[in-house]
Amino acid sequence: MAPISPSQIQSGNFRAAITLCDSKISLLKNKPDRAKKYEALKKAYQAAQTKLNKIVEKCKTIKLANPTGPDKKTFFDEYIAGKEAMVTLAWLSSKLEDVRDSGGIAAESVTIIEGLDFKAKEVDVHYDFIDATKNLTKQI
Repeated sequence: MAPISPSQIQSGNFRAAITLCDSKISLLKNKPDRAKKYEALKKAYQAAQTKLNKIVEKCKTIKLANPTGPDKKTFFDEYIAGKEAMVTLAWLSSKLEDVRDSGGIAAESVTIIEGLDFKAKEVDVHYDFIDATKNLTKQI
C-alpha cells in the first residue's frame, strides 16, 4: 500500500478525511500501534489543510500580469474564485508554476510565489509484519 499524500486532498474534503481518521482511531482504541498511524495521518491532514488555507490567502495578493489594462487581477480571482473546495496543494503548486513560467505573473508577485512551501508529509497507515514485530519486542 502506498503512503497517503495530503497534498492530493481537495480543500473541501479535509473535514471528511479528518473525521474518518477520528473514527478509525476510536475503532482501534485496543490496538494503540495501529491507532498511532491514524493519529499521524490526522495530524498530517490538519497541517496540510492549514498550509493550503494560508497559500490560498496568499494567492489573493499575487497579481497577474495584465499589459492591456490598468487594473490587475489576482491569481485567486482568475483561477480559484468559486472553486475553493476543489483546490489541492499539488494543483496549486503546478498551476502557479505554469502561470509563472508563461510570464503571467506580475514582477512584484514573483517573490511571493518563491516563498511558498507546497510540501505535505506523506503517511503510511499500512500495518505490516515489521510493525507487529516492533510491537512484540516492546512487549517483551
